[in-house]
Amino acid sequence: MPSPLPRRRFLRQLALGVAVARFVGCASRSAGFEIGVIADPQYADLPDRGTRAYRASIAKLGAAVEHFNARPLDFCVNLGDTIDREWRSYDAILAPLAASRHRWEHVLGNHDFALLDGEKTQVDARLGIAARYRYFDRPGFRFVVLDTGAVSTYASLAGTEARQEAVAELARVKARKLPQAQDWNGAVGPKQLAWFEGVAADAAKRGLKVVVFAHHPVAPAGSYDAWDAKALGERMAAVAHPGAVVTLRAAGEATGALWEIVADDQVVGEIRQLALDAPVWARPAFGIELMLGAMPSAPVAPPQSHAHGTATSQERRAPVRFRTLPTTPAAEFDLALLVPDAVEAAAVEAVLREAGGALLERCVLFDEFRGTGVAEGFRSLAWRLTFRHPERTLKEKEIEGRRQQLLSAVETRLDVRPRVA
Repeated sequence: MPSPLPRRRFLRQLALGVAVARFVGCASRSAGFEIGVIADPQYADLPDRGTRAYRASIAKLGAAVEHFNARPLDFCVNLGDTIDREWRSYDAILAPLAASRHRWEHVLGNHDFALLDGEKTQVDARLGIAARYRYFDRPGFRFVVLDTGAVSTYASLAGTEARQEAVAELARVKARKLPQAQDWNGAVGPKQLAWFEGVAADAAKRGLKVVVFAHHPVAPAGSYDAWDAKALGERMAAVAHPGAVVTLRAAGEATGALWEIVADDQVVGEIRQLALDAPVWARPAFGIELMLGAMPSAPVAPPQSHAHGTATSQERRAPVRFRTLPTTPAAEFDLALLVPDAVEAAAVEAVLREAGGALLERCVLFDEFRGTGVAEGFRSLAWRLTFRHPERTLKEKEIEGRRQQLLSAVETRLDVRPRVA
């Protein structure tokens, strides 16, 4: 996912982002091809919550299909979380794909199984998936689809051996206090990992580059990564440099990287935290960079031309909505709250917006703090709230009343309290 291997980290956090990737084989320009990629449609018939616009996913996916139809794509891939919840969501979100002229490969995500146990067994057929982990070849490349929920509490059925195995594995990871020890994550498991090694080794013998599609990022470790991220990341590096002894070692602080990737005593890549334009509450994103070898530098197309036909579709622009300028002053104040690590900032903001009512004009999260004065297991999050009455100036008593109403709501529903020091 996620991508250098750009959410959900790498390709993660395209929240239905749309990308067109171009892969060019080493032999000649005729070996070139394009693919279309989307990630995390996460549709549900629900009102917007925080940064998630559930119902907008249908229109965004339709726009992606229209864009892809104008491109000479070899195939398209959906990196998972097609729905957010409920079986009926599949009917609505898959409707735009009926207009696609391309073949689609679906990767399974954790939200795809936010269903009743009896419905979980039907997900593969609903998405047209013959095998949850698989591979297929194109000129110069082998594309591998992994199932990072093979060992997971969300995809397994209650009372089964698979669920017991997943619960035990999650407990082991939590005992090691790893940040990815979350019930929305999973593992590929030893069976799939051995399969991946064999598929990757065979690709190396055939001279094929390997591209991996997975819902959870596979390297490095993080709260959204697969549980066995490090082991899988090392194996991906081994695929890039077949026959070499691959190790990960801590990078020096001056480089800004977390680890250096070493193959036969030569540094061939690095893993680092990425600098992204993201909200302050977003967890860190990471990227892995590998040197795969030299690529031909000959021009792809003659000067003043390009290698592909001209797209005929036009980009759609969101309509501009008129909004009258306010004629009354705004009342603005900040709320600093002590939020447990287990509670998402988006959940707190959703309660603030609901409790704020119709007069809440803006609610902006602007600060996160951990350290002196904040207990372990908590962080201090600060929101700036703007209230405005359309016809008159709000009184101080009304503003203080709103503040107390907000504090009462987050404490009652989320056990979140104000930071007093």
